[in-house]
Amino acid sequence: MDIVRGNNLLICGSFWSRACVQPTSATMTLRYRDLQEHVQTAVVNLAYNTETHKWTGSWDTSVAGPCRVDWVVQSAGALLAAAEGNFNIVANLANGATPDCHWACGEQFGG
Repeated sequence: MDIVRGNNLLICGSFWSRACVQPTSATMTLRYRDLQEHVQTAVVNLAYNTETHKWTGSWDTSVAGPCRVDWVVQSAGALLAAAEGNFNIVANLANGATPDCHWACGEQFGG
């Protein structure tokens, strides 16, 4: 998946480990290259939404240059669940402003 640089990555999902897991906390760790091509790590603390029963967070992609971003989402507590993957940040001057990327909404982290 490609995300245009400058948009917010919106994270939304629930945790599973054979059944729905209600962790005490959750994070998404992202590894990317900044505008000077240095490797950086960002940790997004996810918040639990009691209405949707989903963990949510956001990350501003403007801190990254065009690159591949590797990520891992992890829960904390007695039952651990995690998922990992990657996406691309693209920076094409022909791309205008686009709405925030709603990514991973409804995603089930873990397995």
